[in-house]
Amino acid sequence: MRAANPLDRVQMAEGAAHAARGRLRVAEPSPQRAAPRRFGRWTDAALAAGLLALMVEWILPLPEISDTGGAPLFVALLAAWTAVRAVGRGRIALLLHLGVTLTAFPLFFGYAPWPLGWMGEWAARMLADAPKVAAGAWLFLDPMTRTAGFCLFLWAVSGLAYREAVVRRRPLGVVVGTVAYLAALDTFTPFAGRWAVIRAVAVGLLLLAAATRMRLQEAGGLRVLATGGAWRWWRGAITVLVGCVTVAALGPVFPPAWPDPLAHVPGLRPKAVQRIGYAADDRVLGGPLLLDDTVVFTARTSGRHYWRGEAKEVYTGRGWESRQEDAWQSVVSTDEPVLPAPLLQWTGRARVVAQAVRFADDAPPAVRRLVFYGGTLADLRVAKDGDRIAGYTATAVLGEVEVAALRRAPLRTEGMVPYLQLPASLPQRVREKARELTAPYANPYDKVMAIVRHLRSGTYRYETDDVPVPGPGQDFVDHFLFEIRRGYCDHFSTALVVLARAAGIPARWVKGFAPPREQREDGESEVVVRNRHAHSWAEVYFEGVGWVPFEPTPAFLNPVAFREPADELQRPSSTARDPMASPPRPALEDATPDEGAHSGQPDKRGLAEWGIGWPGWGTTGMRTGAGLAALVLTAAACGAFALALSPRLRFRLAARWVAHRARRRPPAEGLRLRFEWLFACWMRRTGAAEGLTVRGFVEAVERRRGAPFPPLRAWAAAYERVRYGGAVPDAQERAELESLWTRLIERWPRG
Repeated sequence: MRAANPLDRVQMAEGAAHAARGRLRVAEPSPQRAAPRRFGRWTDAALAAGLLALMVEWILPLPEISDTGGAPLFVALLAAWTAVRAVGRGRIALLLHLGVTLTAFPLFFGYAPWPLGWMGEWAARMLADAPKVAAGAWLFLDPMTRTAGFCLFLWAVSGLAYREAVVRRRPLGVVVGTVAYLAALDTFTPFAGRWAVIRAVAVGLLLLAAATRMRLQEAGGLRVLATGGAWRWWRGAITVLVGCVTVAALGPVFPPAWPDPLAHVPGLRPKAVQRIGYAADDRVLGGPLLLDDTVVFTARTSGRHYWRGEAKEVYTGRGWESRQEDAWQSVVSTDEPVLPAPLLQWTGRARVVAQAVRFADDAPPAVRRLVFYGGTLADLRVAKDGDRIAGYTATAVLGEVEVAALRRAPLRTEGMVPYLQLPASLPQRVREKARELTAPYANPYDKVMAIVRHLRSGTYRYETDDVPVPGPGQDFVDHFLFEIRRGYCDHFSTALVVLARAAGIPARWVKGFAPPREQREDGESEVVVRNRHAHSWAEVYFEGVGWVPFEPTPAFLNPVAFREPADELQRPSSTARDPMASPPRPALEDATPDEGAHSGQPDKRGLAEWGIGWPGWGTTGMRTGAGLAALVLTAAACGAFALALSPRLRFRLAARWVAHRARRRPPAEGLRLRFEWLFACWMRRTGAAEGLTVRGFVEAVERRRGAPFPPLRAWAAAYERVRYGGAVPDAQERAELESLWTRLIERWPRG
């Protein structure tokens, strides 16, 4: 048997020290077992990186199954929290956690992290939400309150996961929980979780292999220090991983052996989160509707009209996106707002109306960044409240559009490519339906009216509650037209735009608010517009006239009046009259009892409504440069603050730097560099006399600790052999001393 190595001597000394205090018996190291090996920060960092990859899978489905926006910011928060946990624990780590969170939290809402003026508004909103919390009205909480609660929950869960996977080296529970979570989302929501599960299983297998190997080595129960042992371990783990992923990715997918029981249980039908009100994100449409009486704005106007907000032109098959930004939509960022281009030229009678709007203090931020108006804007005066709109006054022109002018308008496709876009995945039967409806007509207006009549004919039922969401891979319009045949404004308006485009007619999707009941046709009226009045419709382009709104949703009349002579539509064997061209124009019906509150996206008070996003992530862009700069500067300030407060943290960072320098030098010189640096640190800290010997140094440290310090004794012995005996440590001794260095630094006495 070879002579006891430094690690054996350290274990025996530690056992003797504990036995002296009556804690455990001294046992000789068993010759049948490999010496235990301690892992340092780099191995913890590897485990933490694998855990972070798993936790990212928690966040990625949220934008698809809900209105949660700012997913990249949540991922950045998880990464920052994981890095802080890997650096250390204690009060300093808590301060770093707090600093990172307070830096990132205001970025969700478009505020700069510093100064902390946003905290006053946050506190006020939290207090205002207290009665809602007591009443259990969770869906109606302010976005800041809900985001704060979610951040706290995510921080706690990620901390528990870090403790199990990295500290205890037992990530099985985290892996199983992640896979179960993704499987549940795949079953009960529109989220298609196949590839997410495959990624989670792949990362989980690597994490389990690494953690198991580390745990066995640290316990001394695995002979991995033998030549090729580590490679054999990882070769087996990677072989299993590649086999599992290959079978999962390329293997056949068999249909279910039994029908889905959830479809027959009303309370458990897979459907989207309930929708509430107006928001900026319309990427996923469908699901039931939830009425919300939250006041959005109060207005004075001298006419009854729709309150137009914004238009979107990109249909994805699941919802709407916009890749064009109108100048007027950025009105809050300019001192002199730019008026939008006139929507259309009034070809009939017209009149000037005055509109004055004041937003409610708790109106959704997605609303307070836009101007809502009726008709064609002629003048606009905006009052700002920081980076949001407090209110505005506008002068607009309302009028009538003559049907004869629309029928004479030629079809224009030049420059209209964005408004003819359809996804390549659009089912062929949708295109065939468009041809079937429009083929008998010669001009774009009659073609569009044929589609409107079809949607309002009673074939499709207006419904806000029992509205299923399309399954994975299903097109939203196809699902509405041919399968469920029921829905609300988003279904009807999207169907009109898609069918018009399939017929070669430029169209776009528009949303805003329908007029409340008290908004009169003639004379001035003061109205309260609520979230439940949110609505969507379609606009179709006619050459020489402009963008003309059409209303395909039952129980609603057109946003503008059509006037035509008493003639018939140009449809063979039909004398049907245009249901929306009836002079004099009847009053619009109230949107409140039917439409409820929807512009098309689940619970719009999620993070996406705050205009949060990152370029390339499919959400509206925030001021990314300023936000990133503030984040970096604040993180640097928090780090400097932590270093200033914690001598122990400074000591550990300095020890890592010295170890890094030592590894780049010859073995003997590197060993001397580390020990002499440690010796110099002690001298500066305690003011010891210059004549202190190596053994005197060890004894002084042990007196401060109040117990023997075997790692330091082993390093001192190695230093004496190198310094005074000229010995050169071999590879095995260097590896053992490296492991002891980590323990030495971690257990270095405080004070």
